[in-house]
Amino acid sequence: MNTVLNKVICFALGCAGISLAQQSPCNEETMDAFAYEDCLAEHNLTVPGAEAKPASDGPRLTVLGAKQPPYSPFNKDAYLTSSFGENRGTRYHAGFDFSTQMEEGWVVYAPENGTVTELSVSPFMYGKLMLFKGESGKTWAFAHQSSFGKLDEMVMAKQYATKKNDVKLKPNVRYKKGDTLTFAGSSGIGNPHLHLEVRLDNDRIINPVLAGLSSAIPSHHRFSEQPYGRATNSRPPAQRPSARAAP
Repeated sequence: MNTVLNKVICFALGCAGISLAQQSPCNEETMDAFAYEDCLAEHNLTVPGAEAKPASDGPRLTVLGAKQPPYSPFNKDAYLTSSFGENRGTRYHAGFDFSTQMEEGWVVYAPENGTVTELSVSPFMYGKLMLFKGESGKTWAFAHQSSFGKLDEMVMAKQYATKKNDVKLKPNVRYKKGDTLTFAGSSGIGNPHLHLEVRLDNDRIINPVLAGLSSAIPSHHRFSEQPYGRATNSRPPAQRPSARAAP
């Protein structure tokens, strides 16, 4: 009798449609990246589905889990100046912006074992952009770089060969987790900083926190004014073209 009654009540309340996000005190859909990360830590929770099933035709994809230490791109604390999903007027911010205290050349370390799949150079938008495909299946995008380190020679060779500044190449050079990968800068748009995105298949962008990225900011400093600023509800300059994944 109790079983039947429970089923009737559950049907009336739509139990089958209640999501994990609604049951959990931490709701990624209603919280910003900072609040969601703090909530998970406060309740000792991990991201639902942290151990995703491997795709039949691709590498196993893992996201933030309890046993994975957070990734800090500089191997030290750095302030966030812009968070994921901020309203930029005609688009939403696709990643995290880390302050480099108005300095260029901060070393960016590899988040995992993987391969540099693409480098591109432009005076606009992302500036010098590196795409790094990790063994987890995630692609890490590092924008506004000042240098690609040992890969700069490949870039310059392509520029001389094509007699063009704007080039794109696929080095397919492997790095190990913790290796010096690239160097933050101010190429493209903005003051010196690191713009970092995490992409899945077909360039599907996710919150970097779900990929194990650390915000590395004390909670009482998270919304203080920084030189690069939080650009919520700010409209980009008229000459900036709209893009699906813009810095």
